[in-house]
Amino acid sequence: MIPGSLQVISAQDELFNHCDTNEYMWNGDGARQVRWDFTFESPFAAPPVVVASLSGMDSSQSENLRFNIRCMDVTADGFTLVFDTWDNTRIARAGVTWMAHGIAPGKVRGGIGAKAKD
Repeated sequence: MIPGSLQVISAQDELFNHCDTNEYMWNGDGARQVRWDFTFESPFAAPPVVVASLSGMDSSQSENLRFNIRCMDVTADGFTLVFDTWDNTRIARAGVTWMAHGIAPGKVRGGIGAKAKD
């Protein structure tokens, strides 16, 4: 198997909107978490490097802003994005941008070794 070329996949979207529906990131307190499982449209040859960042956030100004965003369980087929907050932080909505880069699946092209002379 000869490895393919570099493959890059990226996306940007709203991660959650809990203000409009009055859900736990907006009305709760203490430790809270949102998890999203992403599947790559085109798998990689091996687990890629995945980087995530916030593309926007709306939070209450009456509490300190506390959050953590990370990529977990990265495989050649996908990953899980985890967003945490704690204490009394209230987050109405958050947007995320992520990018995965790694080696594209290779194609079998036959042997690459030299054959011994007779």
